[in-house]
Amino acid sequence: MKKFANIFLITLLIFSCSSDSDNDDNNNNNNNNNNNNEVALFPSQISYNDIESSQYTYQEDFTYDGDKIVEKLRSSFNNGSLQSSTRSEFIYANNLISRVDNYDGSSNTINSRDSFEYDSQGRLTRSEYCYNPSSGCNDDEYNTYTYNSNGSITFQSYYNGTMESSSTAQVDNNGNLISANGPDGDCVFSSTLEYDNYNGPFKNVTGASALMMIQWVFTDAELVGYNNNVISWIEEYTCDDSSEDESYGYTFTYDYNDEGYPRNIVVTEVGFGEETITITYN
Repeated sequence: MKKFANIFLITLLIFSCSSDSDNDDNNNNNNNNNNNNEVALFPSQISYNDIESSQYTYQEDFTYDGDKIVEKLRSSFNNGSLQSSTRSEFIYANNLISRVDNYDGSSNTINSRDSFEYDSQGRLTRSEYCYNPSSGCNDDEYNTYTYNSNGSITFQSYYNGTMESSSTAQVDNNGNLISANGPDGDCVFSSTLEYDNYNGPFKNVTGASALMMIQWVFTDAELVGYNNNVISWIEEYTCDDSSEDESYGYTFTYDYNDEGYPRNIVVTEVGFGEETITITYN
């Protein structure tokens, strides 16, 4: 499955140049609700298909303790037949997500772990992915986040002790990641991202943030935004060899519920296909 989310995980390429857009041309049945709505909803189930192979579908079911996610059960299907499942346990410390343990759904054996560290202001400073927690985690793959005086954030990705990539990003006043740029091998990337003014599905979850969203611990569906929802994303690569220049484009179309949260989403990746996401809430 080709997912643009993988770009985040491998090179931490976030996005660049966005706006507090009032453009709702891509949105239907929005009921004129926006981010000021006082109703706090929480996703109870998210279902979606593979963006390239629609016969593969996925379902995620969430359990909460108040405003905190306790557990996520993810099931994978091929033409409606259950193929596998995974269970994720969320561990909190001081109302921040410190660890997510991922288990095989059938054997209940832990198979991976995401760990997070924060500064005194509760800002994410380090995230680590551990492939085999039962054998110990050895800092094989981790990311660091440095908060600069000009408001930007520097992302650095390490593998086996060597820095693999570095990029710089910024967030807007709504807490959405809006800009990033940096080198990628012999190329330089830049991206453009636009948001709506409506409620992001996970905005009310304790421990959620824009940076936590790109860790992909909440959902594997193409839900990138935190406070608001992405409506378009374009990423461009300019390379030393111009024949290697590339660009990627995605559009997001939303149908909102009466409280201003997305309930049906269509993600279109030009040249590859569509992902349809359905969200129900508590």
